[in-house]
Amino acid sequence: AGRDPGVLLGVTDSCWLTEAGIPTLPAFGCGSLAVAHRPNEWIHAGDLTRAIDLTEALVRRYCHPDGGM
Repeated sequence: AGRDPGVLLGVTDSCWLTEAGIPTLPAFGCGSLAVAHRPNEWIHAGDLTRAIDLTEALVRRYCHPDGGM
């Protein structure tokens, strides 16, 4: 709790798409870069729940941009 999400472009196609003026979601996930892609990678249980909720909201907004369902 109390952790704010951040944005890190890293090495994704989003760098090039953003440069071309195409709105892009650079990376979408939960956890900490301090342990990402390592044998001891882990996330807080609360972060997983927040990521699921955020993903669901993103899909709903994308599929129904006018708010209708």
